[in-house]
Amino acid sequence: MAFLFSAFKRNREVNCSDWDTKLAFWTALIVQEAARRSRLSFKPRELSSWFRRKGTVPLGLDTVLQDMARRGLIQKESSFAASVDAGWLAWSVGLFLIKPLKWTLTSLLGNNTVSPDEAYVVVERVKEKAVELLQLCQNYLESSHPVVAFARLQEVCQGVCNDEKTFCLCLLQLQREKRVMVAEIDGDKIVKFSHSPTNKVSTVTEIDVGVYQLVKCEKTLMQKVETLSQEAERYIKRMKTLPIALPFSQEILFFSIVFQRQSKIQIHLLL
Repeated sequence: MAFLFSAFKRNREVNCSDWDTKLAFWTALIVQEAARRSRLSFKPRELSSWFRRKGTVPLGLDTVLQDMARRGLIQKESSFAASVDAGWLAWSVGLFLIKPLKWTLTSLLGNNTVSPDEAYVVVERVKEKAVELLQLCQNYLESSHPVVAFARLQEVCQGVCNDEKTFCLCLLQLQREKRVMVAEIDGDKIVKFSHSPTNKVSTVTEIDVGVYQLVKCEKTLMQKVETLSQEAERYIKRMKTLPIALPFSQEILFFSIVFQRQSKIQIHLLL
């Protein structure tokens, strides 16, 4: 154990076997520990507390992280987001609010220098979680309506993504794999999914927009119908508690008004 917690030799050629053994051990353990903690990203400074043992912390983690970054096993959050196309990048920066994102030339170009306070994504973990999210959404969505509101999608995925950052990182990965497409319609953020795990998602069409707007309108009208129904129930209960019954003509007028208000909503639904 002391060997694993010791620093790496300056030159790998001194003992290639020991170097590679220690590197493989910590690389696998970082990924496993991230999974155990249900984390898709971490800051290098956190690893000291993750692996502290009897007051001792591993001394070679910087070397391990640099190697993982070089091999693409981890990425800075900023670089991970920037690796997706520019349209998605602008959308994610404006709406995802992944923090902290340092949009500098260095982060866009990428490098293997490890900053102790910058968040890094465990690429393997993000891919695994993105698969879970995709399967959940394809089971939830009707194949004929592959478009869903961003806010509604976030609610549906709470069981898979326990926080906003996890959710956003998964969507970034799915966007990178061309499994989802995002757009903004009249201020509404929407997400479109591919019909099957093997197919790539198509662009958001006018038909998709129309279907989304119809579904949204239907839900709004149904909520109004429900509100009116509850209002009518309250009036009926109130009438039953009155000590003196209303004249028959006034009862007819009251129910006529309620019926007309409900009928208008139902007519709109049919249209």
